[in-house]
Order: sequence, then structure tokens, then C-alpha cells
Amino acid sequence: MSSLVCAPVELEATLLGINCRPSEKREGWQGFGECGSAVDVISEVLRSLCGCEDSVELGDGEWLRDFTSDSEPSFGLNSFISFLVKRAGCPFSVLVVALIYLDRLKQDDPSTTLSMFTIHRLFLTALLLACKFLDDRGHGNLFFAQMVNCSLEEMNQLERAMLAKLRFKLFVSDKTFATYASCLVSDLLPGSVMPMFI
Repeated sequence: MSSLVCAPVELEATLLGINCRPSEKREGWQGFGECGSAVDVISEVLRSLCGCEDSVELGDGEWLRDFTSDSEPSFGLNSFISFLVKRAGCPFSVLVVALIYLDRLKQDDPSTTLSMFTIHRLFLTALLLACKFLDDRGHGNLFFAQMVNCSLEEMNQLERAMLAKLRFKLFVSDKTFATYASCLVSDLLPGSVMPMFI
């Protein structure tokens, strides 16, 4: 029987191949800090999910309407991810699970076109769900809403929409977690794209 996904701190350090473990006290941890390469890899994965789409094509993906911005955000994806990770104090395991949720959405509805108009809100919501699933003491919707300056009502709606699309299936097996984590840590080998994120 599989246990919860949250990898032990030692496993996180091994998977990352670098020393960016949280301290004993959660409040004292500054997120990834010197681990900018992890944010770069996650940003690259999210870009690969988006492809080269400049426009918003919902097609059969009408569920994306709540996640669609009127214009592409003025800040870069790397900056956004780094900001979220540092403010929320997200360990590597939460980031991996958030990416698994996004990949499940894409696999469930391949006709859905993700773009730079949707990926920020999608990642934010996946991160919220992963935080809540892996850490009962973690931050709630109000924290995430205030962090990105949106209303609590909007954050709640994004959470409901993603939960419904995922059919409330948030569990991730140890094997699935390890597969995705090792793909992330491989740092996107030159000329390759992780097949599970296409």
C-alpha cells in the first residue's frame, strides 16, 4: 500500500542534487534561495506544456475560461514561480505534485491548449492544491489570494474548477512521484523534452 507522497527531506536533497533543504523551522526557510535552477527547470516544463501558443484557443477546454487572463502577464514565468515558491515556502515535493496535477489536466484533455494566458493561474492553483494535500498545516486560499492580489472568491473558484477537472483525484503514488521527480532533476537533458509533460 502506498504512503503519502511527501518525500522525506533527505530524499528531496538527493533528488535535487543540491543542498536546498528546509531548516527545522518552516518559518526560517527562505524557499529555494540558491536553488534557482529548480525554478528554471519548472519554468521550462511549464513552457513546454504551453507550447508556442500566443493566442487563447479554448476549443473543448471551456473549463479553462476561469484560468484565462485578458493579456499575458507582464512579469516572466520564472519570476512568478520564484515569488510563489519563496513566499509560500514550498518544498520540492509540493512543486513535483503541482506539476503532476497540471500534467493530469493536459493528459485528460489533450485538445486543451495551454498558453501564457492560462499557465500562471493554473500553476498557482495546482500549487495551492499540492500544498493543501501534502501539508495540513500549510497555507490556505486566503494566503494564496493575498499573495497574488486576487479576491478570495476568485481563488476559491479556481480551486473548485481544478478540483472538478481532476475529479478530486489528488493522490499521487510514490512511484509516480519518483518518476516525475527524477525527470525534473535530470534538468531537461539537451535536445529532449520530458515525454510526460507533452
